[in-house]
Amino acid sequence: MGAKKGRLEISGPLLLLQLWSWSHLPLGRPKVIFEKPKEGDEPDEEEDEHEVHLDYNPVFGAKWCAAHAFDVPHNAGTEYYRNQIDLIPEGVVDWQPYDDLLEQMPFEVHQDSDWWFARVPLMHFWIVEFHYPHKVMRQFGLRQPIPPSLPRGEAEVWRLRKIKHFAGKSNNWELVHANYVQEYNRVEARVWPEDIHFDVASLPEYRHWFQQNGMYTILFDSQCLGGLNEPITYPRDSIE
Repeated sequence: MGAKKGRLEISGPLLLLQLWSWSHLPLGRPKVIFEKPKEGDEPDEEEDEHEVHLDYNPVFGAKWCAAHAFDVPHNAGTEYYRNQIDLIPEGVVDWQPYDDLLEQMPFEVHQDSDWWFARVPLMHFWIVEFHYPHKVMRQFGLRQPIPPSLPRGEAEVWRLRKIKHFAGKSNNWELVHANYVQEYNRVEARVWPEDIHFDVASLPEYRHWFQQNGMYTILFDSQCLGGLNEPITYPRDSIE
């Protein structure tokens, strides 16, 4: 929903969004200077600074637990980053940055991989977030179809966002969210049936749809712009 026209706010697991951005996009990605060695080990001077030790870092996000250096100062300003986001060419986006890492992951990570494509609510006590993998199929190496309308309206999403947990107050969240629990329990019936591998030829149709329904630039109203296949020019920062 953050890409919809007129959207002024963003919410959700922003730490995960930051890790996603560092993994997929070059803009704002820090350089990993060194990683903390395993207990009892001495750091290897010849070791690749980007190598991840899975026996020490059990989750992918731990890759970034290191000293960082940034090419662009943090105080560069939002206008700088907005300009740069608009100018990111498709060829520099890493759509599948986890492939090599997943091959080294334990079997338990892969055994229910079909569920990665399930359109189900994800719950953590009072928190409910909806999982819509059909909107990001290219990240799985699959064709990105034009997604259907969301099964939930914004009113329901905002109602769930307003639910708060207060210390000292006990709630049976399984009962409160019984409808969503039942939906999650039907996860195998909710798997999105997309198995066509990504093909560049499928992009124009999706781009046309996104141009009509999304916001594909940060600084300009998409209704004022031409096709996505043409370069987009506009005034840049005064620092240039």
